[in-house]
Amino acid sequence: MLLFSVGIWTGSHAQQKSPAIKLVDRGFDLADRVIDGLTVGSWTILPVVYYSPETSLGFGARAVSLFQLDSAAYSRPSSVPLTVLYTLNNQLTLTAQPDFWWDQNRWHLKSRFSYEYFPFSFYGTGSETRERDEVPYTGRIIQGWGELERAILPAVYLGAKLDVRQESVDDWLTSQVISGSEGYLIYGGGLSVRYDNREVLFSPRRGFFNQFSWSYYSGDFAFSRYLLDLRYYFPTGQNSNMAMQIKYEQTQGQVPFQLLPALGGADYLRGIFEGRFRDPVALGTQVAYRRNLYRALGLEIFGGLGSVSENFSNLSQATWHASGGFGFRYRLNESGLNLRLDLAFGTQPAMYLAFDEAF
Repeated sequence: MLLFSVGIWTGSHAQQKSPAIKLVDRGFDLADRVIDGLTVGSWTILPVVYYSPETSLGFGARAVSLFQLDSAAYSRPSSVPLTVLYTLNNQLTLTAQPDFWWDQNRWHLKSRFSYEYFPFSFYGTGSETRERDEVPYTGRIIQGWGELERAILPAVYLGAKLDVRQESVDDWLTSQVISGSEGYLIYGGGLSVRYDNREVLFSPRRGFFNQFSWSYYSGDFAFSRYLLDLRYYFPTGQNSNMAMQIKYEQTQGQVPFQLLPALGGADYLRGIFEGRFRDPVALGTQVAYRRNLYRALGLEIFGGLGSVSENFSNLSQATWHASGGFGFRYRLNESGLNLRLDLAFGTQPAMYLAFDEAF
């Protein structure tokens, strides 16, 4: 009914709105009033109903404050998202993710502080793990990290990061002991270089986001991590655009299994269970076609391909996994923050209800 109505609007809006479009407009007006009613100053407080294959149905609340630390009109918005989430899989997540831009976008500080009680599953390593290999466990995770970036050239940032993470593991239902199965405490830091000329942060239509980062961790385990994240956004019409991403991740050393590069999840190769395929090396690519349908409503069609391996040279012999699907977006504010509902198909059918674009 909604898509049919959008089609009517496309052909007749210039003349006169049909009764169906007037009804749709009233629905959007009501949604806008609800969002406005949940906004107090710079804060928007939203009840959250969340779903993913990794969590089942989740409930909670998300408060987001959007503001500018700089008076310049082109300054990027700073934000402070706070989230409380509980799922039917008995998972609890508490997060704060302050993100600040200032001095005409020359400085950027992003961070994340979280506590998670997270029953989850480990399937082993490699690109051909099976469902019957599942080992349930429960992780209790406390983490805090922060990264400070400074622009050294237009759109080019150098960054330094500090990270501390502690995880205890309960209910490890196997006699096999592997790295991370008895818990760990690690701390480390790293450096990054990023080229970022996106015109907006939350739902960009044009520009590049290209980043390379290196991190080193010590503590109960010692290892290094390399990440290459390449994204390109370009318009394909007045109300549509394409988004493309290539992501390569590699670890070296003794790595807790929880932190091995992995495929899947709400943001990366949707339709693959997050962590189903893990190994020291992961490579994936995904593309998305995004289109505004009507007012705050948008559509996305996406697909991707990825694999994992013990090292880069063995990726060509690994099993590659495809995923794809479609979803809808509802724009929550003028900064482009979206509420999204995605239906995906990969190793299993999946539905994701979340905030922000996947990439």
